[in-house]
Amino acid sequence: MGLWGSSVVWIVLSFAVFDRENYLTLMASLIGVTSIIFSAKGNAFGQILMIIFSLLYGVISYTFAYYGEMITYLGMTMPMAVLAGMWCLLCCGFLRVWKMLSMCR
Repeated sequence: MGLWGSSVVWIVLSFAVFDRENYLTLMASLIGVTSIIFSAKGNAFGQILMIIFSLLYGVISYTFAYYGEMITYLGMTMPMAVLAGMWCLLCCGFLRVWKMLSMCR
């Protein structure tokens, strides 16, 4: 909570001091930092948040004509998050079945 909380405070403070207009960027930043924290803890929800962040960042990059960033996030980061999320859910499902089978013995 400490790392995430301080990251959120710094993002919101930076937004309040420097921008105060582009709420899509604020939302993407908050989703991005939350995604990183969940992913670092091995939670599959982090991958779902990374997919949402990649879509938002792709839109932001397109509006500022940062086409390389858009291609990087939509063509590399988002597909990796989709595959990692699917793999994590597949493994979690397999582990649940394995635990249930081992309880039946």
